[in-house]
Amino acid sequence: MSSLRRISVHLPPTGALDYTIAVGSDILDTAVSELKSFLGTRRSMVLTDDHVHEIWGAAFVEKLRGSGMNIECASVPQGERSKSWECAQTVLAKMMSFSLNRDSGLIAVGGGVVGDLGGFAASVYMRGISCFQVPTTLLAQVDSCVGGKTAVDLPTAKNAVGTFHQPKAVYADTRFLNTLPDSALANGMAEVIKYGAIRDASILALLEDNTSKGLEGLSDLWPELVTRCLRVKSDVVAADEFDRGERMILNFGHTAGHALEVVTGFEMPHGEAVAFGMSTACRISESLGLIDSSVSERIDRLLDRFHLPQSLPEDASIEAVLECLPRDKKASDRKIRWVLLRDLGDAFVTDEVPRDRIVAALKRNTT
Repeated sequence: MSSLRRISVHLPPTGALDYTIAVGSDILDTAVSELKSFLGTRRSMVLTDDHVHEIWGAAFVEKLRGSGMNIECASVPQGERSKSWECAQTVLAKMMSFSLNRDSGLIAVGGGVVGDLGGFAASVYMRGISCFQVPTTLLAQVDSCVGGKTAVDLPTAKNAVGTFHQPKAVYADTRFLNTLPDSALANGMAEVIKYGAIRDASILALLEDNTSKGLEGLSDLWPELVTRCLRVKSDVVAADEFDRGERMILNFGHTAGHALEVVTGFEMPHGEAVAFGMSTACRISESLGLIDSSVSERIDRLLDRFHLPQSLPEDASIEAVLECLPRDKKASDRKIRWVLLRDLGDAFVTDEVPRDRIVAALKRNTT
């Protein structure tokens, strides 16, 4: 087993919700042992999706049961469409049918959809039960598994209904990543690049030094990349748990990215949409004189290495994206909040971006 890395998430003022992230390759036995210490024999539920259930979920459930835990299991269809109000109701009904109570726990085993959906269900069931995150995709491991944001989508807005519900613990086993297709890994690399852009430029240097052939040869670096990203996120979350200030920088690329997801009917993968959004935000930063073109070009070169888009798809119009921007939950009084760059590692939030600069950046990022 590789060396286990621990990251502590401190949530002031009381620290009552502090928790630990475990990162490493082949750490499922650690996860089972610690989950048993948290939950004992109290009836609890694993939530996964039908794809992950076949590859990892069923075997993990058996490990939990083999340890003496009282575990039920429910799965949802794979994909963003499961992050819906209707699917959340189905999951809650399952939890009730399994007789889960206020002392029960929900263990979310899957990607960002399962993590968000499971966290949301745990936050509202019996007015809140414990949730544990076992992320299986790169995107979930470097980003969505930490911070306590839970949500489901509405047809016209991404993550429109949700809560803040911090996990009790997170177990990021990078061995899961070995079973992912390149498209899923590339999707997660968008969030990795995001962390390098907004706070820790050394992440970008690490990628530049090790990804001349794209994803090839990265398997030994996953624990280090995941750890670096989660250290940034845990620090930001600790400073602003409820997303009213500094935490908003984590939305770099998400303003235009979420709008594009809505425009495409959530058919475009989240990471691809964020890649387009980051490139757009760089162009806006450049047009406002905040950065020079070398910063935008450096981000775009890394996106290219993982075949991540910087342009609108042909079936998505600038007008449709502009129409969706004010609906984003980050907007305030119809003012659109953007995360822009002053330099790599130096991000800030503003709602003072002239419409003509937004239009110009979208046009520049149009095929």
